[in-house]
Order: sequence, then C-alpha cells, then structure tokens
Amino acid sequence: MNFSIKILEKNSDIQQKIYGALILQADNFMKKSIDNIKQSLPNIVQSSIINSPEYFALINGNLRLELGIPNPISKVIGLLDIWMSNIVYQYDKPRVASKGLYSKFSAKMIRSNFDDVLSTEFSIVRDNQRGYELPWLKWLLLDGTKSLVDNYGVVFGPSKYSRTGYAIMRSGSRSWGIPNEFAGTQNDNWITRAIDGASPEIINLLNRSFKL
Repeated sequence: MNFSIKILEKNSDIQQKIYGALILQADNFMKKSIDNIKQSLPNIVQSSIINSPEYFALINGNLRLELGIPNPISKVIGLLDIWMSNIVYQYDKPRVASKGLYSKFSAKMIRSNFDDVLSTEFSIVRDNQRGYELPWLKWLLLDGTKSLVDNYGVVFGPSKYSRTGYAIMRSGSRSWGIPNEFAGTQNDNWITRAIDGASPEIINLLNRSFKL
C-alpha cells in the first residue's frame, strides 16, 4: 500500500509555530539568567570602585585631607549603597520575530549626571563651625582640574583648626583644585573609570549567565 503526506502549511508558518511554543522555555531561561546577574553585578561594580586609587586616597590617602573630609568611610559607604540600590534592570520578554525568538535585557548602573547622589548628605562636607558646605563629590567627579578655591593652597600637618586634624588651607599666590591624578569630568571620572575597569568581569558574567 502506498500513501503520501502533503503538508499544506508553509515552512515559515511551521517555524513560527515552533518558535511560539518555545517562548515559555525561553522566558524561564532568561529569568534564571537575569537573577544570576542581579546577584553578582552589584558586587562586581562595588568591588571595582573600592579597589580604585580614588577610593584608597579618600579613605587612607591625602585626598581626604585635601578635601577636608573627617568621616570619609561613612560618606563613601552611603554613596555605594545608593549606587548599588539604584541599578535599574530592564527585561523585554521573548517574542517571535522574523528569524526566531527575540528578547532584550539591559542594566543601567549609575546616572551620568550623578544627580541621585549629589543632592545627598554624602556628597558634601558640612562645616557647622564656619557655616558653609563643600560639594566635594561634585568637585571630584565633574569639575576636572579647574581652580576651585582661588589664592589658597593646602598645607599638611597637625592643626587644631583642621576638620581632619592634619591639613588646612592657607592663602597664597596659587589656587587649589582636585589633584590631576584624581580629577574627573562627566565622561571620565572615578566612577566611570572603575566601571570601565570592571568591564571584562561584567562581560564574563553575562557570557556565563546567558550560556546555553
């Protein structure tokens, strides 16, 4: 007995139905991968920031003295908490496209204008005795090497007039600004450099998480 089967549907229609049947499986895979990224990405970024020269100079070096920050650890921890909690993850569920399934995932880590932290107490040094505030974080991240305090320079040494106990500003012919090795602009600063440094580890995380 001879018989034959004739498929009436086009190959493209069959493919679309197969892709449609795989959507749930693809969605579950994406969600599992993204959960893994959410667990690891903040640690990677935070570790890169903590291991940066700027962090060391703020906590243990002369930069904290130049900026006059008496409690740098609490300031930086506060900033890190904000940055890590403000990471925004966006996931578009899989859908059938012309050549298969299509999905998209992104993570927005730190705002380019830093407005989420520059309005907080962690970004300033408040001198209640003298009645002023110093926007140390804005100076460090955005103001580059420009002169910030005219006709004053930092003198290191013990002083009862110092907020940190070991540096004061004295009038002179020179003006003060962020030291060149730490100075930053909107596109090139402490945080952008730290994230750039973490890029290989971030890419490795993405490759591991989305590996089939």
